[in-house]
Amino acid sequence: MAVPPTLAATTEPLALTGTAGWNVGRLRLGASEGRVRRSTGETRLFDTFVARRGTAEFDLAGPELSRSFAGRCGSGERETDLGVAVLPDRRFVYACQFAAIGEQPDGTLRLGEVAHGGGPLAGRTRAGDVALGATRLDIRPVHRFAGGGLPTGAPLGYSFERNGQPVGAVDLNGTSRTIHAPRQRGPERDAVLLAGLALAVMLEPAD
Repeated sequence: MAVPPTLAATTEPLALTGTAGWNVGRLRLGASEGRVRRSTGETRLFDTFVARRGTAEFDLAGPELSRSFAGRCGSGERETDLGVAVLPDRRFVYACQFAAIGEQPDGTLRLGEVAHGGGPLAGRTRAGDVALGATRLDIRPVHRFAGGGLPTGAPLGYSFERNGQPVGAVDLNGTSRTIHAPRQRGPERDAVLLAGLALAVMLEPAD
């Protein structure tokens, strides 16, 4: 994934392991450790109306975050299968709540489908926002590989922006995961790490 060049001096890349191919297991982010549990399901009515959903729960403790945190997330979408075409009834949405261990939730993440591009190549991508206490960041999709080339259809990862300026990113391309987190400890770093982790453990409802 092409990481915004302005992040090189202000962030550190943290490897995230334990999220690829496992629905229940342990994960590691830099020097911090935690657990993850995920599931997906599908409901069909007359083989025409299809509702898909996914869930993800995780916790993380260690020096990368200011406190130990837990997250609970859910995704969903609905379609109408007409045989010759499949029409979206409710487009994909993903939502999370974050809370420091032993405290009330004080963070949220929202991600949904939005228009992408224009003209004959117009399509759909995903964008949203993350909030942790008084800190709020926009989530923007990244569709380009490092080194250039044509943009991809699905996001390769996401950047996290404050007032239009990137402050962090998560690279989801391939089986490896990397979160580019602000070097300075505090709410903004926590928000980037929690959002990056939530997006890394997200399962597509169709999986």
